[in-house]
Amino acid sequence: MPLTSVKKGEKGKRETVETPSIQSLDRGLLILEAVGKSPEPVSLGQLAAMLGIDRSSAFRLAKTLSLVLLGEIWAELSGRKSEAKGQNQGATFSDL
Repeated sequence: MPLTSVKKGEKGKRETVETPSIQSLDRGLLILEAVGKSPEPVSLGQLAAMLGIDRSSAFRLAKTLSLVLLGEIWAELSGRKSEAKGQNQGATFSDL
């Protein structure tokens, strides 16, 4: 489903135009969806194939997502949820 926005065209008429998406965000969301729906762990090779990218790119995307998610979990478990908001979630690991 393409993203759209409205802009003024000729003579002030409003027209809908397609807006490009953010590729890395799209890929990250696809990873979350694949992992969430799978009854078994999803391999790096499977993620790479699903996204049509090389394994190193799939690894970097998955690693970034895991750091953010683990940071959220750590903040929640340590009772520092309010402190962690607005900060780099991976930074909370320095307290371990």
